[in-house]
Amino acid sequence: MEETTTKSAMLIGMFNDSEGVQNAYDDPDKRGYSKDDINLVM
Repeated sequence: MEETTTKSAMLIGMFNDSEGVQNAYDDPDKRGYSKDDINLVM
């Protein structure tokens, strides 16, 4: 039987303004992550 290992990571950030939030939200998308990989809590 073949085993599959999945790694997941969590990154937490706090921002002073909406521009910082938008930049943090857009950057992973530019690095190849999909919007489904990114969760945002306000």
